[in-house]
Amino acid sequence: MTNIPILIIYFNRPDALEINIAALVEAGVSNLYIARDGIGPNVPHSVIDEVLKCDATVDKNSYRFKSINRLINNFNIGCDQFVPKALDWAFESEDFLIILEDDCIIDINFIEFCKSLSRRYQEDFSVGSISASCFLPSDFRLNNSFYMSKYPSSWGWATWKSRWVGFAEYRENIFKSTNQGTLGQSSYLERLFWWRFKNKLLNGSAENWDAIWLFFNSENNRYHITPAFNMCTNIGWGSDAVHTKIKDERMEQSIVSYDSFLDLNDLTEVSISNNWDKHTFSSFYWPGFQYFCGRIWKVFA
Repeated sequence: MTNIPILIIYFNRPDALEINIAALVEAGVSNLYIARDGIGPNVPHSVIDEVLKCDATVDKNSYRFKSINRLINNFNIGCDQFVPKALDWAFESEDFLIILEDDCIIDINFIEFCKSLSRRYQEDFSVGSISASCFLPSDFRLNNSFYMSKYPSSWGWATWKSRWVGFAEYRENIFKSTNQGTLGQSSYLERLFWWRFKNKLLNGSAENWDAIWLFFNSENNRYHITPAFNMCTNIGWGSDAVHTKIKDERMEQSIVSYDSFLDLNDLTEVSISNNWDKHTFSSFYWPGFQYFCGRIWKVFA
């Protein structure tokens, strides 16, 4: 069994949660934190039924973990407020966490990957997190086990309490920040995209917690360990998702596990790579921005 702590955040997808818990049991996880937001007013009975099915799934599987801690919010605050709250809660007791939303299924090897690298980089504050997801092409191979990226992933990831500290204060004061940090090393289009996104956060038209996490790390000049192959599958596409309602084949192609390429006895690092980050940007962030640019072009053409 492994005692590396894992936090699962769930709400109303019992099938995904069942698969996720089964995968963690198979991996020998013993220390589980599990959290869900409260049920808001005027929520359809069908959604409430799904939430209660999720609660029941946790109940019936609790005995399979040596330690299980649960957080159920008293009222609904929404994904972008609740995810940081759940991390704050779990970090009251832990110094390092693997964080999963209910629809992110990690490869078993990611746990050992984190166990090794969390020790190696524990005191290196230029590293902000460890990602399970890799958005390089599925037929692309690096000669090394991982590289450093300026882009963190929220599709299966891990971080230290020492890196999370300060996030809440930054979130409240993001409007005061002018430092571009690691994002300042990006291409012109990337900088334009992130400038536009930050303005959306400032004017309240967006509140994505993971984008704020990206800016927080960037302005602290931190990079993120990214495996050379993917170790996480997102099964949460659909109308009941918060952010992944429409399946994008460019991202779906990149979430195929390549566990056979991982040598846990030889975790070698590639230095920071802006070229690989450009690909991550074009496959993960660019499609929506490309649509935005097309609309602007039609206005001025």
